[in-house]
Amino acid sequence: MWSTQPLGEVNDIDNDDDENETEPTNAFTQYDRCSIIGKKFNSSDDAYTFYNEYGLFKGFGIRRHYYNKHTATNEIYRQVFVCNKQGYKNAKRMKNDGKPRCIKRTGCKATLQVTLSTLGTWVVDKFLDDHNHPLDDPSRAPQQWSHKVFHRTKECRDLVTLLSKTGVRPSEITKIVNVYKGDQDDKLTRVQCSSIINGERKTNLGKECHGIIMHFQPKAATDKDCYFAMDLNADGTFRSVFWADGRSRSSFNQFGDVVVFDVTYKTNKFSLPFAPFVGVNHHNQTILFGGALLENETESTFTWLFEHFLKSCFGTSSTITYSSIVIVLEDG
Repeated sequence: MWSTQPLGEVNDIDNDDDENETEPTNAFTQYDRCSIIGKKFNSSDDAYTFYNEYGLFKGFGIRRHYYNKHTATNEIYRQVFVCNKQGYKNAKRMKNDGKPRCIKRTGCKATLQVTLSTLGTWVVDKFLDDHNHPLDDPSRAPQQWSHKVFHRTKECRDLVTLLSKTGVRPSEITKIVNVYKGDQDDKLTRVQCSSIINGERKTNLGKECHGIIMHFQPKAATDKDCYFAMDLNADGTFRSVFWADGRSRSSFNQFGDVVVFDVTYKTNKFSLPFAPFVGVNHHNQTILFGGALLENETESTFTWLFEHFLKSCFGTSSTITYSSIVIVLEDG
């Protein structure tokens, strides 16, 4: 029997899910409160999908409200889904700028609760279907947040990720994707686009070092004078990297009388300062002595960089020292 007292830890979610929903059918006409109570699902996500399709058919949107966990095992055993007009807006979070705000929440009590059974299935043990607000017309229901599913599809995520990797900004990605899709009722928003990009970066966090090593490893195999070094955080994530191939190191030995060091460039994706060491050869052509991607422009980062730059000079340039480089930087 359902109890209003939580048996474990309660976690407030109060946001939209990221699972894909399917189109509703008029099969929901057969459902009433008695037929939904006791309905079983293989997962809580299946229960969410069912309730969202039910809401689309009826004319309201939904969201995840909270879940309960067993304190001993930390296992989720209960999920509660509510109408998106449940509760009231927190007055402290509303901007006090004198502009009228649209009140979207009405304290609606419509709820679907599922609990994990001993058989491993999720069972509906609470269902309230009384709304204190008018339901949307079926033609307008797809505009509810939980029914806008394009940004959750693999097609959209892959396209956003691809454009982001090429250096396109989120605002431009949003425009490109919406033109490509052509659906005026379910557009990708700037917030959704940024969420997809941030999620992809979190997924790839810590993998940058592997990518860098895989890039330089074959170069080191074919170029015995190739030099590269990486600076890592305590957790093994990337901070800075310096590299100089054999040709660059040889060029420095011949034309290293004057070295220009500049950190005014930044990469598009992570905004890491790009620091090239360049000079001029006997044809007045610009040549590269080495390059680096830096975490920041602090003294400790520059110290690490110059130490490795000097190591890459074959130890033949006795006139260039770390202290002289520091003096040049301090003087402007």
